[in-house]
Amino acid sequence: NVRDALTDPDTIGMIGLSSSDRSKAVFDAVGKEIKQKNIPFLSAMSVNSIFADYPNVFSMRASQDNERLPVLAQFVRRTGFQRPAFIGLRDTLFSTTLADGLNRIMSAYLVADHRLASKDEKADPADFPAVIEDLKIKNPDLVFLAIGNDRNGEFIAQLKAAGLSPAIMLTGRINSVSKDISRDYTGTLYELVWDRLPGLYNARLMRRMAGRQAGPTASARNARRALPAIRCPTKTSVPSASARSTPICWVLSPPRPARPHAKSRSRTCARIFSNS
Repeated sequence: NVRDALTDPDTIGMIGLSSSDRSKAVFDAVGKEIKQKNIPFLSAMSVNSIFADYPNVFSMRASQDNERLPVLAQFVRRTGFQRPAFIGLRDTLFSTTLADGLNRIMSAYLVADHRLASKDEKADPADFPAVIEDLKIKNPDLVFLAIGNDRNGEFIAQLKAAGLSPAIMLTGRINSVSKDISRDYTGTLYELVWDRLPGLYNARLMRRMAGRQAGPTASARNARRALPAIRCPTKTSVPSASARSTPICWVLSPPRPARPHAKSRSRTCARIFSNS
């Protein structure tokens, strides 16, 4: 119980919370006490708005607004997709904030936005046929799928049965889809993952783990490595939507200086993997 931990005089720090919905409920209930206690709270939240006003709360995960969405926008622009669609959950904070962000940054391109009812944070398969019928009309070339890992395979199988094969960007892992389904699906499946080990988004933490203080040479080296650029480890250019490869890595911007209340200090490097 978070409130019990906060009232314990021996508590010197807290670790936990990854689900966006559960995290929001906790901060709505005891946010005032969390701020007043002012002990480090290390979480795995990705929705910044939950803890943006708490200087003692940190996250080990990439920020959805500041990091995931810019990478996804770059991905759509540089691979040439013209008709993306979103399919997610209407009662799950992670899914709704992702949908809102996609609408904000690519509203001119998004051809469909389906937010399904959820049960246990997963979509109801009974809703899939109506969504797929709409996709037949809208004809997207890329689908952002955020319906829960346990439902990805079933939705993709129904897409295939309906004769549709758009590329799919999963919010989870490609391996959440059974090999029988992914092998037979003619469209490309993508996933977004972050380079290096998880939880190393804070620049000060990276320096400490390296066992040194970053001097001028290290800073210059880091700056050169993080200049805005596009890298593709397997090809010399970024492939178009009709000729994709894997992995593709975008370095979006130089890292910002770390602050004591750094929310999600990303290395700004993410990889888009595909199954093709």
